[in-house]
Amino acid sequence: MPKPRLIELKQSEIGDILLFSDRYGGNELNNLLQKDFVKLYALKCEDWLLGYAVVWFVEKEAQLHWFEIFEPFRGRGLGYTFMGELL
Repeated sequence: MPKPRLIELKQSEIGDILLFSDRYGGNELNNLLQKDFVKLYALKCEDWLLGYAVVWFVEKEAQLHWFEIFEPFRGRGLGYTFMGELL
């Protein structure tokens, strides 16, 4: 497996997250992303979306709001890789 990369997703790119995760509904995730202190990051490998994280930036501090590696990719150390990239 090639090395996964961390990318910041825009509001228009959330469709894949809604397919694989039941944590957020489309409206809820869109409302979160309209706030200027919320960013959405994804872990991708080639064209595969492996997981995502919702991060809040409050003043000079980043707070992890939610983090998920999708089911088929769990147990491969990707959570560790993702958190290392986020930090």
